[in-house]
Amino acid sequence: MNKAAKIFLSLMCLAAVVLLSGSALADVQGFGRINVEKANVREGMEGPTIYQLEKGHIVYVLSSWVDKQDVPWLRFITQRRQDGTWAVRRGWLPADKIDLSTTAWTDVTAVSAGETGFLALKSDGTVTGAAKLSKKMPDFYSRISDWQGATEIHAGQGAFGCVQSGGAAAAFGENAPEIKQGNKKVRLSTLSERRTNLYTDGTFDSDRELTWVYPEEGADLNDAVKIVQKQKSLFVLMKDGTVGCLTCEDDDRFMIWGDEPWPDFESWTDIRDIDTVLWHPKDTYYYEVFCVVRNDGTVSMSPRRADMLTENWTDIVKISLGGSYVVGVKKDGTALCAGTNPDIIDDVHEWTDIVSVSCADTYCVGLRADGTLVCAGDFEYDRGGNRIMITRKKAGADAPMSGEKKLPAFFFSWEARHEAVGQTGDPFRDRRGGHFL
Repeated sequence: MNKAAKIFLSLMCLAAVVLLSGSALADVQGFGRINVEKANVREGMEGPTIYQLEKGHIVYVLSSWVDKQDVPWLRFITQRRQDGTWAVRRGWLPADKIDLSTTAWTDVTAVSAGETGFLALKSDGTVTGAAKLSKKMPDFYSRISDWQGATEIHAGQGAFGCVQSGGAAAAFGENAPEIKQGNKKVRLSTLSERRTNLYTDGTFDSDRELTWVYPEEGADLNDAVKIVQKQKSLFVLMKDGTVGCLTCEDDDRFMIWGDEPWPDFESWTDIRDIDTVLWHPKDTYYYEVFCVVRNDGTVSMSPRRADMLTENWTDIVKISLGGSYVVGVKKDGTALCAGTNPDIIDDVHEWTDIVSVSCADTYCVGLRADGTLVCAGDFEYDRGGNRIMITRKKAGADAPMSGEKKLPAFFFSWEARHEAVGQTGDPFRDRRGGHFL
């Protein structure tokens, strides 16, 4: 029996164990709070009590299940103090003991994910979020609570910012570049490693000197509807569906892939969404990668080596790039993901009712149509006395097989999965909508 057949047989055996344990609920993922005074957390639906959580404690729900008595259960991950230190814990609770509707992340209209935290813009113009607190940035929650009437939010590398309804722009963080706005009103802004403000009079300011690459003669920035910037280049989406580009000519730390100095901007027409990122599939180098979504739902990426990730995608309405992966939101609210982060890919393909997404290097945040959030990947943050870790991998590594909703991403190593389907990886491309680089 070859290795692929052995793996298939193992999967079937595990599936049989799961089916004998209960039945799956409609997929539930997202943040929640304990809604009883003391919740006895179990190791499994029929397992022993392993610890208690107090009312108000925040958890992140990973999956849902129904036991043999038709009682719905939720599997979650959280962090709690144990012997004076924070410990990652996972467990199971009946669904009625976790309130999924009272977290800070409801009534959200936009989300932005950065390396040290994410921001969520609510319909009333207030901003909430979560961050890794540090000595250099201990006042994250008090700073964002001061923002009122926000229309745009940005989370970058150790920096957070917003644009308010009166045209004022605010930013803070250990890596937040300063821009003297003066009396000008900001219409669009971007904040990542670099910061740029585009004003209502059609001018702009940046913390670096930018020059036009395309079109060479420049463009009327009053026609801009979105701007994105990661490090070296600023991309501008115009209201006619074309894309412009400005760059820092004195910044040569980041390479463009192969022999393609710039994307084929002339072919980028009828565009509805754009994004850019510093792609680092290996730790030793970084590349600027650019991505556009057309009104017909197709996607183009530059350079060509990255474009093969999304060349078969259709019906895409929103796009976001992480440091080694790309996520596209489809018209039907589902999402596609491709790249080199299998944990994120596995989780994202379960999402439903998604209207927007924002990606960071190790995690991404999806915005649902009902204004709630769902996350994939690995991210640890501090909030309200809780230290929360969102990670499917660490949550399920020692989880009991009984009651598992599905095979977790960590069940086989990527090398074993790759070998099982052949070195070309084509079966994964057909199933997941993209290649792994």
